[in-house]
Amino acid sequence: MKRLVTELRTRQIYKFGVIYLAVAWLLIQVIVNVETPLRLPGWMDTLVITLLALGFPIALLFAWLHDRSAAARTAERAAVSADVPTTEARPALPKAAKQLRGEIKFCTTPGGHRLAYSRFGSGPPLLRTGNWVSHLDAEWDSPLNAPMLRDFSREFDLVIYDGRGTGLADRNVTEFSLDTMVEDMEVVADTNRLERFGILAYSQSCAVAIAYAVRHPERVSRMVLYGGFAHNFRTAEEVDAIATLFAQSWGKANPATRQIFTASLFPDSTREEFDAFNELQREAIAPETASRLFRACHAIDVRELAKRVTVPTLVMHSRNEPGVPVECGREIASLIPGARFVPLDSQNHLVLEREPAYRQFIDETVAFVRGG
Repeated sequence: MKRLVTELRTRQIYKFGVIYLAVAWLLIQVIVNVETPLRLPGWMDTLVITLLALGFPIALLFAWLHDRSAAARTAERAAVSADVPTTEARPALPKAAKQLRGEIKFCTTPGGHRLAYSRFGSGPPLLRTGNWVSHLDAEWDSPLNAPMLRDFSREFDLVIYDGRGTGLADRNVTEFSLDTMVEDMEVVADTNRLERFGILAYSQSCAVAIAYAVRHPERVSRMVLYGGFAHNFRTAEEVDAIATLFAQSWGKANPATRQIFTASLFPDSTREEFDAFNELQREAIAPETASRLFRACHAIDVRELAKRVTVPTLVMHSRNEPGVPVECGREIASLIPGARFVPLDSQNHLVLEREPAYRQFIDETVAFVRGG
C-alpha cells in the first residue's frame, strides 16, 4: 500500500484526482442551480453524481496510463539528448532572479486608486500591462513568471505594474471597465515619463493595450499581444457561473476553485508550476474582486478599436491551449491592420521556460520590439 501511494505521488495522479473532483463539484453546483429554472427531473442531480462517481476510477486509470506513456517519451528524449542540461540540474531561478528586481513604487489615479509599479533592466523602454494575476513581489517567486522578468530585463528598460484591485495596488475597488484599465496604464506611463515605448500585453490585458494604442498612437512604438481575446468568447452562462464560483470560494484554504482555473490555463504544468500559479492567484486578488474583474474583462469588446490600430503589432498565441482558444489570437491579428501572427507550439496559456516555444517567444518579442 505504501509503495502504491508513493507511486501515485511520483506520477502526480493526486493532482489529476483533485482536478477531477473540483470539476465534478462545479458541475454538480451548476446542475443544482439550473434544475428548478429549467424544470429538470428531480433525479437529474442523482444521475450526474452517480456517473461522476463511476467515472472517477476510470479517469484515474487513464491518467495513470497517460503518465506512464509520457514518462516513457521523456526518458526516450533524454536518452537522445543526453547533452542537454535537465531542469533539475539548473539552479533555482526565482532566488537568483530576485537580484534583478527593481524597487516597488506607487502612484495614484485621478480617482484616488493606488497603483504599484516597478522599473528595472536596461535598453529601450517596454511597458508590460497589468494582468489578471499580477503581484510585483510574488511573481519573482514563481517559476512561471520569474524567467520572463529576468530575460526581458536583459533586453529592455522594463516597467511592470499591478492595476487597481490586484497585487500590491489598492484592493478596495468595486468598479472595473476598459476605461479604468486604460487609465491605470496611462497613469503608470506618465509617472515613469515614458514618451515613446513598446507594449507587452498578456491575456485579457491585450484588449487594454489595443485601446491604449488607439488613444495614444504617438507614444507606442510597437506592440506585442500574447494569448489575448478581442471580445468575450464564453457564453453568458459560463461567465456567470465562473464569476459566482470565484466570489464564493476563490480565497478559501481549499484551492479547488483556483485549481480548476489553473488546470485550464496550464494543462502541461509540473506539480511545482501548478502549485506556484495556484498560490500566485490567491495572493494576487481577493474573491469578490476576482469575480468583478472576471465579469468586466468578458464584457469588453475591442473588435472595432482593433481596426483603428496604426502601430506595428505582433500577435502570438499558444497553438493548443484550452483556456483561451488560438482562434482568439488569429482574430485579433486579422482585425489589426498589418499585424503579424505567430502561433507557439504549446498547450499552456503562458509558455513555460522549459518548453522549446519559450525561446521562440522571447526572441520574437525582442527582435520585434527592437525593430527587427
